[in-house]
Amino acid sequence: MSSNRTNTPIEPATMTPKQAAMYAGVSLRTLFRWLAANRLPGVIRQGRVVRIHKQSFDRWLQSGAK
Repeated sequence: MSSNRTNTPIEPATMTPKQAAMYAGVSLRTLFRWLAANRLPGVIRQGRVVRIHKQSFDRWLQSGAK
């Protein structure tokens, strides 16, 4: 049986703050400042766990909102 699947990795829908800082090219401290100021879109908080929705973050970066 053949499969039509490709071996492309699936991109996660969310990022950790560390991943988001690396992705944006800023320090983790800068990213936490943005979080504290409620500047970031797509932030998901569950207790102490913080995740950032990648598509929302991409749009925010592309709009020049840094």
